[in-house]
Amino acid sequence: MESHEIAIFIALMVPLASLCFGLTLRLAIKPFVETLSAISREHRRASPDQAQLRALRAQLHDLTDAVEGLRAQVEFDRQLVPGTSGEGGGSENP
Repeated sequence: MESHEIAIFIALMVPLASLCFGLTLRLAIKPFVETLSAISREHRRASPDQAQLRALRAQLHDLTDAVEGLRAQVEFDRQLVPGTSGEGGGSENP
């Protein structure tokens, strides 16, 4: 092969390779990237659900603490009032 034949071969191959590369990007990589971005969007939409779940857990913890505090207060009140039992809540007759 002479140098002008190599130059012609390169001149023909560069546009052909560019076309193949462009089609590969368009037909293979673009749908893959779009799928990844859709998954990312769905994941971001799911994140507020996780935040809401954490908030509900915190509320449950607060309510549990409040109930325990109320139980302790009721038990203390029962001990202050004579004639009531600690478990039954009714009065005892001697």
